[in-house]
Amino acid sequence: AGDWSSDVCSSDLFPSHDTEATGIKSVKSKAHADELFKDLISKKYNEVNRAFPNLTYMQKSVIVSLYYNTGSLIAIKKSGFMKYLLAGETKKAIKHFKAWNKVRVKDKRGNEKMVVSRGLVNRREFESKLLAGTFDMKDYESLKKDAQQAYQYEK
Repeated sequence: AGDWSSDVCSSDLFPSHDTEATGIKSVKSKAHADELFKDLISKKYNEVNRAFPNLTYMQKSVIVSLYYNTGSLIAIKKSGFMKYLLAGETKKAIKHFKAWNKVRVKDKRGNEKMVVSRGLVNRREFESKLLAGTFDMKDYESLKKDAQQAYQYEK
């Protein structure tokens, strides 16, 4: 409790673990998955904290979520989102942040393309409220429901 990165980003809320990105090939149980996930998020939070020590805890936690999705802290550092966030221009930062809503998929011919993910759109909306300081528990419950539905839809 008290750690947004592990409480909100749990395997219950976001049950898919990217074995390619994490290197995790075998999960023995839900408890094991939770332990591995919390360890991964903790490591990413420490990297974000070193890179952006002056941001708020919630801002860092949002960046951890984005880092988990993208796998690249370098891309985040170079983004318009971070440029505006570090300049204190939260509204502009949120506008740029919401654009990080795409996933890479293969079409029938095997060609990769980027498509908007409903689950990421919902998550970015929630995280934008964290960045803006307008988060409440109703938002969390709504996100949890949407994330679980999107996970089933995108399988």
